[in-house]
Amino acid sequence: MTEQKTVEVEIQDELSIDETKLEEEVVRQPSKSFYWSAMWARAAKARRRQQLRLRELEATLTQQYRAGIAADDPKFRVTERIVEDYLVQHPDYKAEKILTIDKEYAEDMLSVAKDGFRQRGQALIELIRLLKDDGRASRDELEIMRKEMELRETARKEKKKSRKEIVPVAKDNDKTGLLCV
Repeated sequence: MTEQKTVEVEIQDELSIDETKLEEEVVRQPSKSFYWSAMWARAAKARRRQQLRLRELEATLTQQYRAGIAADDPKFRVTERIVEDYLVQHPDYKAEKILTIDKEYAEDMLSVAKDGFRQRGQALIELIRLLKDDGRASRDELEIMRKEMELRETARKEKKKSRKEIVPVAKDNDKTGLLCV
């Protein structure tokens, strides 16, 4: 089985709900949701870094190619299309582009997982509500679910609030010329 398929199966397994262990599922939901959200954040960071590496390589290769052409024939006009064709055929660029595509796929999969865990939490609430209506869910299970949802909502609000706060992250160090955090 491919690595991508393995991750997909793992996500699918994690998203499933065992109705016979509903209380345990409710208790583990915030932890599972946090884990997969953190995995998504790491994947997004890795994708952004990979895109930066690809862009840096593209700039370097473009500059080298243009300089080489100018040295060989100063009158030759290098168009963007010629540069694009050169980049697409360059083995280093191809390798970095493939890595970028893989990082984007990983981020997309983990974004789906993150959204899936949000839906899973809502499904647990609804499932407990239905079981309660049938007389099969305890009052304790409902209270645990309510607390879990409140914790998740509080964490979401805190995260949103922290994004709005502007915090200076660096200042110039006059002696060294370096930025200090």
